[in-house]
Amino acid sequence: MALEAERDLIVRLGTAIEGSRELDALVAREIGYARFGDLTEAQAIEAIRDADDENIKTMPRVTTCLDAALTLVPAGLPCSINRDRLGWGWAEVTTDLHSGKSILRFEDGVCARTPALAVCIAALKARDVESRRDD
Repeated sequence: MALEAERDLIVRLGTAIEGSRELDALVAREIGYARFGDLTEAQAIEAIRDADDENIKTMPRVTTCLDAALTLVPAGLPCSINRDRLGWGWAEVTTDLHSGKSILRFEDGVCARTPALAVCIAALKARDVESRRDD
């Protein structure tokens, strides 16, 4: 998916008051879940709604359920979920190149109204970094 579309989704997740099936559909589209990546935004949202109406299992409720959101996080990514006056945030635990000590890195600006939304944002950013490494 285009970088601009990913950034738009991250902004939408960061400004959302709460998660929704519409946002779940957009995350599914972004990560290419079960061929959702081939759909337009409207088609992805409609596909999730239709599946929910018929009780067909589809994209987990990643924007409302913390456990589901954590399944989006790339394996081996150490992290910390924190709450401050701005909302919920995500800090990646990294190693300082100079000292070799573990540090929490907040400079990516991951902040959202709920823990699940914060994890979705962080996971999308981490997936983007991983895909650039693989290229």
